[in-house]
Amino acid sequence: MTSQTTACCRSSSGSSPAIKYDTFNPHVMRLIPDGASVLDVGCATGRLGRRLGGPKAGRRLVGVESNPAAAAIARPYYDQVVVEDVEQALFHALQGCRFDVIVCADILEHLKSPASVLERLKGFLSDKGVFVVSVPNVAFASIRLCLLLGLFSYNKAGGIMDAEHLKFFTRRSLVDTLEEAGLAVTAIRGYNLVRRRYWFLKILGWFWPTLFCLQFCSESESSEMRPAMKVSVVMPLRNAAHTVAGTLRSLVQQNTAIHELIVVDDASTDESVSVVRSVLDGTQLPFVLVQHAKSLGLAQSYNDGISRSSGDLIVTLHSDVVIQGAGALEQLVGPFLLNDKVLATYHYVDHPLELWKTYNFWQKCFFARQLGVRQRGLDGKFDCFRRTALEAAGMFDGQTFRRAGEDGDIVRKLLTRGEVLGTDAGILHLHSRDPHFSMQHIIYKHAQYAESQGAIYRRYGCGSLTETVRAFFREILVVMLLIPWIRIPGAVVIMVYAFAYSHKLYAREWRDPRIVFVPFLNILLLFVSCIFSVRGFLRGRQTL
Repeated sequence: MTSQTTACCRSSSGSSPAIKYDTFNPHVMRLIPDGASVLDVGCATGRLGRRLGGPKAGRRLVGVESNPAAAAIARPYYDQVVVEDVEQALFHALQGCRFDVIVCADILEHLKSPASVLERLKGFLSDKGVFVVSVPNVAFASIRLCLLLGLFSYNKAGGIMDAEHLKFFTRRSLVDTLEEAGLAVTAIRGYNLVRRRYWFLKILGWFWPTLFCLQFCSESESSEMRPAMKVSVVMPLRNAAHTVAGTLRSLVQQNTAIHELIVVDDASTDESVSVVRSVLDGTQLPFVLVQHAKSLGLAQSYNDGISRSSGDLIVTLHSDVVIQGAGALEQLVGPFLLNDKVLATYHYVDHPLELWKTYNFWQKCFFARQLGVRQRGLDGKFDCFRRTALEAAGMFDGQTFRRAGEDGDIVRKLLTRGEVLGTDAGILHLHSRDPHFSMQHIIYKHAQYAESQGAIYRRYGCGSLTETVRAFFREILVVMLLIPWIRIPGAVVIMVYAFAYSHKLYAREWRDPRIVFVPFLNILLLFVSCIFSVRGFLRGRQTL
């Protein structure tokens, strides 16, 4: 079976008509380390082998090709070309061989049973070897549109809907196939190999790869090579009696083995500790409960729990979230087991309407912007850290960041040392569910965040222009009022902002009389953010 790319990729001019799939994929080549031995499954006429330098390159290159004509052209560029049908081959010629990289570039879609082929090929992988797999994306925008219009037609010329394709892949189904074969995905990227006139697809694909990328390319390793690593969960706790039971139940349901749970109670004044004991006493999960006589703050609670733990990996878990699905912890931990460069992984947070409806009015106001939005980022709610990396970074800075900002600080430290990756681990953020949550709580929270933001930028300076505007847009709006020639436009922008910022709240809670105070609150928060950002910047600390 030969390799192929999508319709937007150009076939070489002058290729033999009998050799339909004769293209080169630079995205695949970039994933092959210098000097690595390579098994190119579906090598076609050997374009990859040629770019890698051929037999004289000082690495072992072996190709597998079912088309004898293509194999004959490829033979000068490989140490060996095996002419066999991938699905039927027993690969006797490769017995005893091991490769650092096995490439399956645009071949899986031509197979009846891709997972079984990958599973057999896995036997030729070296101890630290990787699979590099690329497939066309059947969920591309034009294909979705055709299906919406009731059109489903094959294309004899090639492309995503090639008439010879037996399987179709999305990003999710590619991951599922690799996992079915006993492989663990370490990276997956969408890309577009297109002519210059389609340059806009590269931009769209960067923003929304599952919709606007023509292909996906993945790196994966054998799941059997995963080393054993102990996972310790550290959960700070403060006045979370209304939510912590749900958090613990979702943790206990995880498929991944948990070495220990360290619960650090930061001087709670409600029944949080009693709830924790009542839930955990009925489980098999080993746990330690640490109680602070006085509140030390979030960062210090993290550090206290970490210092008492013994795991190789540290998972931070807030007491007001619910972990989504029994495999979420596995998603969070997986990248560490396959890549030593990974120092931290993070989750996504969903804010569904059903949860939002359970809040009181001012909580709805506080979370209105997040309603229906999936947010990704490292904020400590459900993140994983390599213990040695935390220790090398000096742990969380509890002296500078008491209750906010410690996450942004630790991310910046870790990024200078290795990789911080997002995962498909998801949570719901319940928040406190405090029936007494009020407007004053909103003001206090915004002051906390603004003060920590100021301290962060005092320490690290401003990043890109986009990052700075996004972080300080409230402060920028206030400053506009101080500049004479843009004062009036600035006032107009602030008035629009006052209503637009909470438009989801207006759409659903317009009958509540308190809605009339929301625009004034939004304007007040502009000045609160400005004042406390300046305070955090000048003092270099977050203390609220």
